[in-house]
Amino acid sequence: MMADSFSGRYGYKRKSSDVVIYEDAPEALRVGLREILAEMGFERPTAQRRIICKALRRRPNRWFLGLPENEVLERIRNGGVAVVLLCQSATGSILDFVLPPSKVQELVHTLSKSAGQLKFNVKKVGNRYHLVIPGRSLLDVSEYKGKLSVLGK
Repeated sequence: MMADSFSGRYGYKRKSSDVVIYEDAPEALRVGLREILAEMGFERPTAQRRIICKALRRRPNRWFLGLPENEVLERIRNGGVAVVLLCQSATGSILDFVLPPSKVQELVHTLSKSAGQLKFNVKKVGNRYHLVIPGRSLLDVSEYKGKLSVLGK
C-alpha cells in the first residue's frame, strides 16, 4: 500500500520529529521533578506523567506544550499549582521555565485550549522567551527560566 503513494514510489520518508521526552532530560532534572511533583501531591507515576510537560519542536525557537486543563484547574482550587515548561534548545540543552502559582492562575483563562489541554506556546525572540497568547501581546517569561526557587528548591 505504501508503494502506491508518491512517497512510497520514490522512497521519500518523513523525517522523525525531534520529540523531547522526559528520558532526554538530565538525570538531576528528572529526579528533581519527580521529587517536587511528589511533594505537590502527585505521588503516583501516572499523575506525574500527566503533569510533566513534553515539548515537540516544530520550528526553531518555538515550543508547543500542553497540560490537562481539569487537573490544573483542580490544583488552582486547592491552593495553586506551579507549572514547569521544559523546552529543548537548538543545542540540545533543556530549558526550564517555572511559572509560579500566581502567574498560572492569572494565565489559565487566557491560554488556548484543545482536547482538554491548556496550550503553552513558547517562542524565543532574540535572547528573550515569550508565551504566545491568542489576542494578546507576547508575554515575556524569561524571568522564569531556571527559577526553581518557586518550587521551594
